[in-house]
Amino acid sequence: MYNQSGHWGWIIGIVFLGLVAIALILKIMFGYKIIKAEKSKFLVYYPFRFRRESFSLSDLIQWQIVVIDTGKQPFEEVQAIFTNGKFTINLPENSNYQKFKQYFEKKAPKKKVK
Repeated sequence: MYNQSGHWGWIIGIVFLGLVAIALILKIMFGYKIIKAEKSKFLVYYPFRFRRESFSLSDLIQWQIVVIDTGKQPFEEVQAIFTNGKFTINLPENSNYQKFKQYFEKKAPKKKVK
C-alpha cells in the first residue's frame, strides 16, 4: 500500500507558507496610501482601511529629510509632523516625492529640522 505519513510535512509546510503569504499581502494592502497636496492642505487616503486624514500646512510643527541606509543604496524620506498626526513620503513608494520635497522647501523652510 501507499505510505501517506510523508505527506504531512508537505501539507503543514504549504499551509504555513500560505498563511505567511496572506499576512504579507494584507500588510501591503492596509499600508497602501495616496497622498495629495491641494493649496495648503494635504489629503492622505488609505483606500483599504476606508480612512482619510487631512493636514493643514498651518498645523505643521516640523518636517525633515531622513536618509535610510538599506545596505545596497540609501534613500531619502520626508517626514512631516502636524498637530493632529504625521505622514511620511519616500521615493520608492511615491513617484511625486521630488514635488513634495520642493513643496515643503518652498512653503515651510523655517520648520525644517536639520
